[in-house]
Amino acid sequence: MNEWSELAEHVAATYVPWSPGPAGPPSLKVVVALDEGRSQVVVLSPLEMDDGVWVELFTPVAQEHEIDGRSLLLQNCKITVGAFALTEAGMIVFRYCLPLSDLTAGMLDTAVGIVADYADRVEMIATAGEDVF
Repeated sequence: MNEWSELAEHVAATYVPWSPGPAGPPSLKVVVALDEGRSQVVVLSPLEMDDGVWVELFTPVAQEHEIDGRSLLLQNCKITVGAFALTEAGMIVFRYCLPLSDLTAGMLDTAVGIVADYADRVEMIATAGEDVF
C-alpha cells in the first residue's frame, strides 16, 4: 500500500465502516469486533510528514475524569507500540502512527487489532466494564 486510496479500499473490504471520520474525508472510521461481544471504534487518518504520508490510528478510550494520568502513564510503560494521549476536548485516546510507504495489508490489520484491543482493555478499567467506544 503506497497510496491512501489503496488503504481505503482495503479498509472498506475488511472492516465494518462507521463513517465519516471525525476529520472528514479522507479519514476513515471503522468498528472492530472484539471478544465477548465488545467492539472498539478506530479512526484512520492520513498525516502529511516530511518523509511522506503516514497513517494515524486512534481510538477513544475514556473521558479525562474517568481515569487518572498516573494510571495512563503506567499503561504506556506496558505497551510496545502507540501511546495514550489527552485531546483538548478532554478525551483520552490511544494513538499509533506508521508510514504508509511500506505498509502491507497484514501490517495494517495487525496495528488496527493492537490499537483496538489495548484501548478496549483500558476502557474497561476506566468505565467499570462498560463498552462505551
